[in-house]
Amino acid sequence: MKEAMIAINGKVASLEAALATRPAGASSENPAEPAKEQDMRTSAEIHTDTLRSFDAALAADRGDVRDKRATAERLNREIAANMPGNARVLEVDCATTFCKATIDQDTAAGGPPVDVTALIDNTPSLKTESMFDYQTVGTHKRVIVYSAREGQLLPMARKPPPDLVGAAAAVPPQP
Repeated sequence: MKEAMIAINGKVASLEAALATRPAGASSENPAEPAKEQDMRTSAEIHTDTLRSFDAALAADRGDVRDKRATAERLNREIAANMPGNARVLEVDCATTFCKATIDQDTAAGGPPVDVTALIDNTPSLKTESMFDYQTVGTHKRVIVYSAREGQLLPMARKPPPDLVGAAAAVPPQP
C-alpha cells in the first residue's frame, strides 16, 4: 500500500510540474496531449471552404446516375413550383447524399424577391439539413442551396454532441 501511495504521489508531482510549465491560456483538459491548434479563419472563409468541399464532393460522387438524375428532376420541379414569376431554377445537381440547386432572379424585372423561408417551408426536399449561399451577378441575385437528401446529412465535419466528451468529430459516411 505504501508503494502505491508513493507511486501516486510521484505521478501527481509530475502532473503538477507539467501544468506549471504550460503557457497561459493553454488547455488543461489533458496535460499529456499537446494543445490543439485553433482555426484562425473568419466565418466567411469557413463558409466558403465548406461550400467548396461540397462542390468537390458533388464532382467526385460516383453513385447511381439514374437515381441522382431522378432526384435532381424532382427537386427542380419542387423548387420551380415555389418561385416568384421572375425567378427560375438554373441548375440542380445531386450526389448520393445531397443536392445543389442554383436559383436565379433578375432584380431588374421587378417583382417580389425569392422568399427563402417560404421556399424551405413549401419544398419537401429542402426540409432536411440545408446550407445556403447568396451571390449577385449584375442585376441577378442567385441563391445556391445545398440540401441533404432524405435520411442523410451534408458531408461536413461535425463536432460531437456535448454529452459525448472526448468523442471524435464525426463525418457522415460516404458511399
